[in-house]
Amino acid sequence: MLQYVEVIALTTILPFYVLGRLATSFFTTERHKTWRTVCTHALFRFVAGHTAYVKSMLLRPTSDTYAKWTKNVRLSPTIEPLPDGAKLLWIGAKRVDKVLLYAHVF
Repeated sequence: MLQYVEVIALTTILPFYVLGRLATSFFTTERHKTWRTVCTHALFRFVAGHTAYVKSMLLRPTSDTYAKWTKNVRLSPTIEPLPDGAKLLWIGAKRVDKVLLYAHVF
């Protein structure tokens, strides 16, 4: 459910992003482009920048995304199983003096 809320949030942000790019195009190197070109480029830039993120959210389980991310940033994945099928995903060394618990519901 939370993933769908994030997708809706991204589609809500898109028109504001395009309008913002159009408004600032008068003061950048895009000033010689037509408004239609500026909006089209902004649309494709936004979609290209967020598509991989949205696909990884919707198509992969959290533990798979975590494993891929830790591999990309060269950390060792530490997954600790909890009761009722939950998992605790650690980032970096296990330090119980600083713990941020992020819980999301499907």
